[in-house]
Amino acid sequence: MSLSYPNANAEKRKMVKERYSVAFSVNESSLSFELKVWHKSPEYMCLVVRDDSASALRRLKVGEKVRMNYYAADLERPSERLDMEVVKVKKNRQERVKGEYLVDLQILKSYH
Repeated sequence: MSLSYPNANAEKRKMVKERYSVAFSVNESSLSFELKVWHKSPEYMCLVVRDDSASALRRLKVGEKVRMNYYAADLERPSERLDMEVVKVKKNRQERVKGEYLVDLQILKSYH
């Protein structure tokens, strides 16, 4: 499978300075998850998953398609609804989130 994931375009990635998050449920269940956004661009997003959020991590498998609500700091209502595909999951060994997992997602479609 070939993805147009912009892995080599690090200059397009921007660390999110405000408190942005995503929320999603899996398989239309009532169980939902909220995760913090680490980087975001128009085509790409990276989430931080802490070790204590392992149940969310088990539901984010490479190749899975997930619909997420992207929230700004106020969390009142989603600023965007996003169709995403999980591209990569890795344990981070550097930066501020050392030891936590980073989940790279490709944004397939955005609904404002």
